[in-house]
Amino acid sequence: MKMRSRPDLLALAVSVVAASGFFFSALPQADAADAGAEWQKTVEAAKKEGQLTVFMFLRDNIETAVRAFGKKYPEIQITTVATPAPQTAPRIMSERRAGKYLWDICICGPTTPYAVFYRAKALDPIKPVLILPEVTDESKWWAGKHHYMDPEDQYIFVFLGTVEMPNLYYNKKLVSVRTSSTPFGTS
Repeated sequence: MKMRSRPDLLALAVSVVAASGFFFSALPQADAADAGAEWQKTVEAAKKEGQLTVFMFLRDNIETAVRAFGKKYPEIQITTVATPAPQTAPRIMSERRAGKYLWDICICGPTTPYAVFYRAKALDPIKPVLILPEVTDESKWWAGKHHYMDPEDQYIFVFLGTVEMPNLYYNKKLVSVRTSSTPFGTS
């Protein structure tokens, strides 16, 4: 999810973080020469700027991907900030209202990008800034395609998926409870 317009650095960050997350935090497989002139130009522009600012939620795999980026590009200083989920949207949106576009990329859970940033039209398309072959080759992704949360398939890139369900709720008035001696009613 792109938070402000700095296309060269954003392309570098999104490509490396997406590839890192997809390959379970491994460094991207292709080096700059393999990715061609556009990749090399992006890397050089990012090195010249020298800084990447990342707003993220705290998950080991996300932090590992950001650290992998830092190891791969030590010339680029990485500044990270994380807040608890309920504070993410109010903080970033109040910064935007004040004319402060502080973040190159925001990596957070699904609710804030869709419910707040997307609806506020606070996002730029991601797909145009993906460069690395292991990211752009959709056959390497689950189900052979990129996945996005937004209806236009361009703003909220889903590069990591988990099957987690920390809480499950039901309406007792609509769903009856039945007991079973086996989990999930299986036999």
